[in-house]
Amino acid sequence: MSAISLDDLFRCDDHGSLVVAEDRLTERSVHIRDAQRGKACDCVCPCCKRPLIARKGEINQHGFAHFAKDVKASCSAAGETLLHKFAKEVLERHCYIHRPEVVAQDDLGPIVVAAAQRIDFDRVELERREGNVVPDVVCYLGEHRLFVEFKVTHGIDEGKKLKLREHNVAVMEIDLSSYRHEDLQSLDTIILEHAQRKMVQSRLLDLREAKLAERRAAKRREMTEEARNLADLWKRQVPLLDPTKQSWYLEAVKYGFDNLVAPQNAGHSCFRIANQHWKLWVMEKLASRPADHSSHDLQAQIGHLGWVKSTGLRDITYELSEIIRAEFAADFRSPLEALKDYLMSLVKVGYLTELDERRFSKTPRFVNMVYERKQAVQVPERRKWEVATRVERIMTLLDEEVQGEFDLDAWLDKYCAGRKISVQSLLSGASTPMEILTGKLKDLLAAMSRPTAADRIDTVGLPVQRYLALRSESHRAMDAKLKADWDAMASQEGVLRGDEIEREAMLSLSFDADLWLAQVYMFEGAEGTARDHARTSPAGLLDARTLLRQETERRTNAGLVEQQRAWWRQKLLVEAVRILGNEEKAKLWCRSANRPLGMKWPETHCVDERTFQQCLDELPRPKRR
Repeated sequence: MSAISLDDLFRCDDHGSLVVAEDRLTERSVHIRDAQRGKACDCVCPCCKRPLIARKGEINQHGFAHFAKDVKASCSAAGETLLHKFAKEVLERHCYIHRPEVVAQDDLGPIVVAAAQRIDFDRVELERREGNVVPDVVCYLGEHRLFVEFKVTHGIDEGKKLKLREHNVAVMEIDLSSYRHEDLQSLDTIILEHAQRKMVQSRLLDLREAKLAERRAAKRREMTEEARNLADLWKRQVPLLDPTKQSWYLEAVKYGFDNLVAPQNAGHSCFRIANQHWKLWVMEKLASRPADHSSHDLQAQIGHLGWVKSTGLRDITYELSEIIRAEFAADFRSPLEALKDYLMSLVKVGYLTELDERRFSKTPRFVNMVYERKQAVQVPERRKWEVATRVERIMTLLDEEVQGEFDLDAWLDKYCAGRKISVQSLLSGASTPMEILTGKLKDLLAAMSRPTAADRIDTVGLPVQRYLALRSESHRAMDAKLKADWDAMASQEGVLRGDEIEREAMLSLSFDADLWLAQVYMFEGAEGTARDHARTSPAGLLDARTLLRQETERRTNAGLVEQQRAWWRQKLLVEAVRILGNEEKAKLWCRSANRPLGMKWPETHCVDERTFQQCLDELPRPKRR
């Protein structure tokens, strides 16, 4: 036998054919898959009880349909009838149901009016008419009734709710729309216990409203009492905190933001600080941070600084503020409200733009105002710092006594008076006078670190004359010592250079070195030996080396010529011996004066091939016998 799902009860084809019908004899639900074909199914409509025919052809979808004569009596509510019948069977069989938890809910939170509970019934009835309504199921417990409505395709509409309100009876709606594909045999516990359900109408709902109203009244009494205490605290006078030594206050005053906050008459306030002081703090925060600002963030920071009289006033809600203004103090303003009032006043003067209920953005007008005020303070500060830094570098060179007596402000006044300008004009006016002063201080510091005549330095009124005089004297003494040391070193180096040229001459000229070193030469218009000239300077040593090299080359060339002459003389002697036949005669002839040779000895005259030939021509030949 095919299982029948809840969805099958409500499913039909385009022609209104049913999927589930009712057996005529057993009154049990029959699925079209289990029915015999045609009239043999022996089924009736669950709604009108007329006979049905089972259409199980080869083409169209299978389903139950009324006979042709009963087409006008076709029932569209057959599925609902089957469901109600099935639900009644479940309730009759078990005779109980679970009532859902009844909870009251508002902005204060939930209240459990009645816990979830199992209710056992005396009896149940299906679709019993009660006045102008027909509930799906009516359950009885003594004199009490419970209407049960099942939601599968749609719930209880507003029209039916209006009709149900005319009856003093509890109404429960069970939502089965999530279980359409469940087998009917498994729906028992779902219907009785687990399916989503709610009380549509019940005296518990009236009790719920009563409990909410009671809690709201108690909460109102509690808030009124709290509002009374906060109003008393708001009116109480407490010693005010003094923030005038804090860094943010000094920063704000330095830039003149205190001129933008008008002092107010003393009055009741949530703050432990004067109104103009916390407003000045807000102004400093707006000026020092580039991002948008939230009134709640600023209020939280004020609370963390301990400027609110109590935690209750710091965290007070808008509802409590309304109660205080309505019953105790019409002019009461919470910290957040006072802060927002001030921010809105800045919006009115064009300093802020309101982005939403919480956030505010700075306008270009405010940004420019802050920039101008900071520039008016920072430029003089920066210039004075620059002057002070340069003067301090100069003063560190002086004695501690002079440093202790020096007063920067007095010196600056005197300097400006001598140039017929004010100190304010120098520090915040045109940049030229400032550039001249810093340039002079820079030149003075440089001059104090090098030897310079004291009367040639512009001291710009600083007490540095004694330092300059001592430094000049010290430099002169140092120069004299350096000169003496230099002369001594130069003399020593001259001796070393003289010794060096002497060693080089000994290596190059050997035994003739002393003769060469004693020779006098002309050096740049002055006479002197090579040794003396080498001692004068490194350049003199180079000149002496040049002379030594020339002398060495001269001597080398002279030795080669002498060797060549000796070779021709030897050749002449050999030829004379060969021709005369006697070595003694040959030597005698070579060393005898010869008139054709200019009365020179042939040995002396023969120096090259030409003179060799001349001597051979004059050589006497022996006579032949």
